[in-house]
Amino acid sequence: MTEYQTQTDAAHQELHRVPQQYLAVPAHIHVVGYANDAAADRKAHFLALAERLGVEPPDIHWQETRAFALRSTETGRLLLKLDVAGDHYTIQTWWMENAPPAFGRLPVYPKELDFPGEGKLTELDICWLGTALSDEGVRARFEPDTEILSSAVLGGKLHIATDYEPDHEGRERYLVFPVKKQVPGGQVEFIVDNIVRIENHFHLLYRPKINFDRSARALLAIETGSAEEMRALNSTLPTADTETLKESLHLLSAGFAQLATLNDEFQRHFSAAVTYKDILKTAFQAWREQALDGFLPLSAPVLRSSASIAGDYGQLLARVERVRRQKADIINILGTKIDLLERDQSMALQRSMNETAQSQMAMQMTIEGLYIFIVAFYLTELARIVFEALKEQGIVKASPNLLAALFIPVAIGAGLVLSGKAGHWLHERRALDENRH
Repeated sequence: MTEYQTQTDAAHQELHRVPQQYLAVPAHIHVVGYANDAAADRKAHFLALAERLGVEPPDIHWQETRAFALRSTETGRLLLKLDVAGDHYTIQTWWMENAPPAFGRLPVYPKELDFPGEGKLTELDICWLGTALSDEGVRARFEPDTEILSSAVLGGKLHIATDYEPDHEGRERYLVFPVKKQVPGGQVEFIVDNIVRIENHFHLLYRPKINFDRSARALLAIETGSAEEMRALNSTLPTADTETLKESLHLLSAGFAQLATLNDEFQRHFSAAVTYKDILKTAFQAWREQALDGFLPLSAPVLRSSASIAGDYGQLLARVERVRRQKADIINILGTKIDLLERDQSMALQRSMNETAQSQMAMQMTIEGLYIFIVAFYLTELARIVFEALKEQGIVKASPNLLAALFIPVAIGAGLVLSGKAGHWLHERRALDENRH
């Protein structure tokens, strides 16, 4: 068999679900739903329950995302059903016998059998009756003074009632009964699966509420701190130095990372909440729900609560985004202020270096001027010695001091040449003449 044929057969099995001949009413149905966590071993959970209820492994029919098994006894039939979705899985136990079912533990369950609470989304006790009930008969099935909700579905063929209140063992109870005659087996399964879908997705929607409340308190603290940071920034920004601003920027960046984590978390929760809210709305629409006199419709509190929870998630997400923008603005302001201060410091350093260079240049020019006179002085003294020697030899008649005085301009010129000043003046002169022409 090719891979395509295998996938096609699996798709056909998904469409057919549990064969209709396996389903019958009246029926007493126990449902337990769990979050589909990575550590959840759905198959092992289902096999363990099947073994406890006497179902042999060869009697289990495995499909792509579900499994079912049937076991007949002298008093009735037992049907086990596993449904696996992307984020949860559900195990249904159907006990079908002629006696009218009543709320409570299934008679086929061993006394020591229990269902672990870790990861549990919902646990349901569904009684599908074979005959119609009056309004008084519906109320008699539930505790006194509890608000019962009831709706007609499938064009008024069935009535479904519940109080959305768990019993002493944590099971929520649903009562289903026909108005005139029983619906086909496929619609029986559809009704039960839709009840399970509504319960599981409402609890999936509500599940992050504990984290939501904790995160809302954390966000309130961040919002308060952000307002204080803004006030402190406004008062200290004009006089704060670079190091103080950098320290504030470091603290703000750490808080910004915390906000990013909150944003990612509740972006995911909000996206899932919108999906779950739409699933709940579609599930009630698929029933073609009709209101009944004297009862609040089943959909009213569920859709109201789902819209409220999704709205809360959306508002928190908007608050997170608003605080993120505020912190981003503060970070940008601090970054700009730090850049301006560092630029001012750089310009001040450049000015200081320029002033130092000018001072060094002036000092150098002063030293060069002194160098000229020092050279001229030594040349003049050397000339005096020469003139005195020439005087003693009778070569010259004039006074050596007079001759030395007359030699001073020559000595200064020599000093200019030796210090490079003369060449520099000639170069400037030539450049000036070229500019004039």
